[in-house]
Order: sequence, then structure tokens, then C-alpha cells
Amino acid sequence: NDTQNGNHWLRLNLITRDNPCLAPQGSGTRVTAYAGDSIQVQVLSSPNTHLSQSEMIVHFGFGEHETVDKIELEWADGRMTTLTDIATNQQMDVVVYHPADLRRDGELDIFDAIAMLQALADEDPIGDIDGNGVVEPLDVTSFVTEFVAGCNN
Repeated sequence: NDTQNGNHWLRLNLITRDNPCLAPQGSGTRVTAYAGDSIQVQVLSSPNTHLSQSEMIVHFGFGEHETVDKIELEWADGRMTTLTDIATNQQMDVVVYHPADLRRDGELDIFDAIAMLQALADEDPIGDIDGNGVVEPLDVTSFVTEFVAGCNN
């Protein structure tokens, strides 16, 4: 099963364990890949049968394309993640956190609020909650909204 044909591929392992709002292993995520003129779409699901389960990996084949121009992941909660200029012929882990989990520890707590204030003071990009490319006081409002909403957004 290791035939060498010169075609390029990419495997995505969606890691959602630190985002309590998403299904395990990214189930339900819509993944769109753009390479040259090619657009491919997959929705990650795991059809179960008696005593078995399919692999929870998104696998794309890209033929002669050595890089993928863009990958858009639309998570089951409606949020988007965009990756650009991805090399092919690799398995890549895509880790997603809750937007208010600034410490990236899988928990929403007071320490994330402290991290938000520090990010604002330092203009650290992790504090750009609204995604406009600038860390500003409005991001604190966005952070509070996300923090309070938890998984009810």
C-alpha cells in the first residue's frame, strides 16, 4: 500500500479535545481545500458499523500540486480556521481551542481573563479575539462575550 506514483496528498488530524464546544476529533467539520484550480470539500464523519469505526482523518489527494494554497475549516460551532501555503505529503495536526481559552489549557477560568489583559497591554496577537489583526480594547469586549457564552454561542 505504499505505491509511489508522484502524486501529492495531505492528511489532517483535527484535534478538538481542548475545545469543549466541539465534537471529539472534529466530527462534523467541513474542510475545503484549494490547490491551483482544484477545490475539494469533505465533511468529517465517522460511520460506525458493527465492531468497527472509520479513521477520523481528512485525506486529500492533490495530484501534481506540491502545496495547498488554502484550507478552510468550518467547525461544527460555525467558527472558521484558515490555513495557507501548506506543504503536501504530510500528516498535519490542526488543534482548535475555545476563543476565550487564551492559555490553551482546555479550561475557561480567571487566568484566561488575566491573559487577555496582559495580551492587550503587550499587543500580543493572541488577544486579537475579533480577528481584525489589531489587539485593542474592543477585543476585551469580544473576550468577555466569548467567555460568558461558553459553548452557547
